[in-house]
Amino acid sequence: MSERSLVTWTALVFGYSQNGYSEEALAVFSAMHRIGVKANQFTYGSALRACTSMMCLDRGKQIQGCIQKSRLVKNLFVQSALVDLHSKCRKLEDACYIFESMSERDVVSWNAMIGGYAVQGFADDALRLFRSMLRAASLDLGRQIHALVLKCQSKHDVAMENTLIDMYSKSGEIEDAKQVFNEMEQKNVISWTSLIAGYGKHGYGHKAIALYEKMECEGLKPNDVTFPTLLFSCSHAGLTTEALECFNNMVGKYNILPRAEHYSCMVDVYCTWREVRRSLVF
Repeated sequence: MSERSLVTWTALVFGYSQNGYSEEALAVFSAMHRIGVKANQFTYGSALRACTSMMCLDRGKQIQGCIQKSRLVKNLFVQSALVDLHSKCRKLEDACYIFESMSERDVVSWNAMIGGYAVQGFADDALRLFRSMLRAASLDLGRQIHALVLKCQSKHDVAMENTLIDMYSKSGEIEDAKQVFNEMEQKNVISWTSLIAGYGKHGYGHKAIALYEKMECEGLKPNDVTFPTLLFSCSHAGLTTEALECFNNMVGKYNILPRAEHYSCMVDVYCTWREVRRSLVF
């Protein structure tokens, strides 16, 4: 081949790296660098993955130096590869620095950081980051994360499952939220409240009330966060009688002192459904 384009060089680096020929991938990368062919994000990413598979941090840092002189220093694909390199080479502080500087993150960068913490014995940090990932995720990414949870988690984690319920509920995927809820080995007040909130937000007021009643039957005591969620659910569904009953239970049965948000919810219930005179009581 008399002339080799960037695409050709990159395809070689990628092909070697992808198939486990890391030395060959780096040799090709060095050759293209010597003759002045400028790498793109895919060339750099593939070369960095070759370094990662060989645990060759020094060579990776050399490539990182080239990246910092280019316009690709903030490229998602390149940054994710750098996070993965430093994390797997046990340089968590450097990995974290790059990770925190990223304006957006993909599942590769999240997994690299979480895996780095987990492998080095920082289980609490790994779990904290995992939950942060779920909260920050889009629905598509969230589904990928959920699949990883099912695959990798050796035991159920209530906080993780609560975050999944919250993610699906906010995205309008109520059946998915319900499935996570039903499959939980243990549920706390947050679990119940998260699903109640999901029902309420999307207009399923009767289901929210039914879940609240089931929660009571199972012996869990709703808290001061549960009740605004219930009142909001009633407001959206026009359940004025049920809203008043919930408010009275909160005060009389559970001795929770009403706050401004509770009164505001009740006013909203009656004003929304044209019972303005009753709203004046609150």
